[in-house]
Amino acid sequence: MCGIAGIAGSSPLNIKSFCKQANELQKHRGPDNQNLYVGSNIGLAHQRLSILDVGSRANQPFSYGGLHLVYNGEIYNYQALRSEYCNDVDFKTDSDTEVLIHLWNLLGMRCLPLLEGMFSFAIYDENLDTVFLARDRWGIKPAVFVHEEETFAFASENKTLIKLLPFKWTINKTSLVAAAKYLWIPGDRTMFNEINEVSPGSCLSYRISANSVEQIIWHDKKDLLNGPNTANSEMFKCLEESIYSHLVADVPVASFLSGGLDSSIITKISSEKIEDLTVFTIGTTSKDKKVESMPDDEKYARKLSQEFGWNQKIISIDESSASLLDKLTYHLDEPIGDPAAINTFLMCSEARINGAKVLLSGMGADEIFTGYRRHRALKLIEKYRLCPSWARYVLRRLVAFLPVRIGSRGLRLSRWLKKFISLDTNSSLCDSYHMSFSYYSDKELRELFSFDIEKELETLNHEFSEVFNSGRTLIESMCYTDISYFMRSLNLYYSDKASMAASVELRVPFIDNNVIKCAMGLADRSKMKKGITKHVLRDFATQKLPSYITERSKASFGSPIRSWISGDMKEDVQVKLNSRDFLELGFFNQEKINDMIKEDLNGSSDRAYQLYELLTMESWFRQFVY
Repeated sequence: MCGIAGIAGSSPLNIKSFCKQANELQKHRGPDNQNLYVGSNIGLAHQRLSILDVGSRANQPFSYGGLHLVYNGEIYNYQALRSEYCNDVDFKTDSDTEVLIHLWNLLGMRCLPLLEGMFSFAIYDENLDTVFLARDRWGIKPAVFVHEEETFAFASENKTLIKLLPFKWTINKTSLVAAAKYLWIPGDRTMFNEINEVSPGSCLSYRISANSVEQIIWHDKKDLLNGPNTANSEMFKCLEESIYSHLVADVPVASFLSGGLDSSIITKISSEKIEDLTVFTIGTTSKDKKVESMPDDEKYARKLSQEFGWNQKIISIDESSASLLDKLTYHLDEPIGDPAAINTFLMCSEARINGAKVLLSGMGADEIFTGYRRHRALKLIEKYRLCPSWARYVLRRLVAFLPVRIGSRGLRLSRWLKKFISLDTNSSLCDSYHMSFSYYSDKELRELFSFDIEKELETLNHEFSEVFNSGRTLIESMCYTDISYFMRSLNLYYSDKASMAASVELRVPFIDNNVIKCAMGLADRSKMKKGITKHVLRDFATQKLPSYITERSKASFGSPIRSWISGDMKEDVQVKLNSRDFLELGFFNQEKINDMIKEDLNGSSDRAYQLYELLTMESWFRQFVY
């Protein structure tokens, strides 16, 4: 895994200077080597984190026959592709990079569907005088671009474009509203109108002489909705094969172990191939557990590690970890209000210290096997709506009076009841599911912002319903929406940025093309049965793991933000959210923010994540706008 950047076009910008500075700005993504290629009206920059064929011969940019490649990611089936398509090639390295450039030379964009892995890469073709910029199917690896005036530029990270290009950046108000609503930004948008993500499963082609950009879709995820049915046994085989393929590396591979089902099964199967596997676990203080009312995940991870003889490293987080907010906001490039990014960064930093460049993660299982509480909640809402409207009204009124915290003890059941009741809208299940993603009702969002947000709300509501209503069943709709929204724009987004900030490659075996296709082909009852989520995965795990893991309920992978917001971050909340610079942006209603602060302090409403997101916004504006 690495970092890439490039610039092309007839603008008077200094191409070599851009590439050199891009290498410095993204050096954390590739500390092992930074290099560049500069041609006529084109420059490519690469920052290498050496994973396969770690010698200098595989450094990039990599050139062959008028093609120049910068590539970020891993192609797990590169050896099979090399044998099938490149028998006549005299290879100079054992890297997947060289396989990729020869595949492109032979097949052009037709090679993209053959690639199994995670990637974003750019190829400059001298003969066509064209830059191609491609991204993997699911958006595991990032790529953003700008096409302004006579310039086309791209990078792995937004900050590279923001800091190196002399354009006027304007705030995308839909992204701003989305960041408050979800804590993240869905789709191809970024916080600036001028910068966009390359869509997953697409390839951009930029013809330098014509100054024109064309998008080619090479993978349509809607095909998931029309795939063949999958037997449970086929799913098991597919998952094992994916995990084994994700172990390919010429450097040490370790695993994240939360103590939950997903990371445990990844770790157990990996340990069958890796001797003396090292695992990394996040631990929290008893005080934070009490306020957050959270399960003791590390207890299960410790027990499992002892049972199987894994070398476990526990990374303890506490309120002091919140001091990383500015650092993580800088690396995330966007105001992402999920504190799980802190966990990921600390875990990857510890892995790097212990000599591991590659870390396996169980991310993706919840999205494709219905592992989140909202999946079960929506099925319950479907039945709950059969109750008389007067009974639902009475319950709604009663739940409204429940506190979410008494003193220093958080009341998790009260929080869950309030969230469940908020899903009981008078409209469709689509709207209910949309509300499960949202931290505000539309009414509250209108109160939060000081400008008219009707257009932005309409856009976000329409986009969500278009995705959700694509499914044929409720479970299929939820999984497809999670893959398109939550997995891509939050989980994969922060995982890449936070792990690469620590110069560690994070691999996600559940987010494999064949695994996802198999999962989407499963019968609904294989995913959720009698209210039990991830049924098929639990069934498979019983062959590998003890019952204290396979029968556990879902526990969220996050930092104890409620404890921090009501504790050491309390002063930051008051001062930063009422600072002159933040309020003079003209986006937010100060009275609403202060009402939220009071409600969180007195325990009448759970506002912790909303306030943390606002702190993240303040940090983002301070670092990228002020």
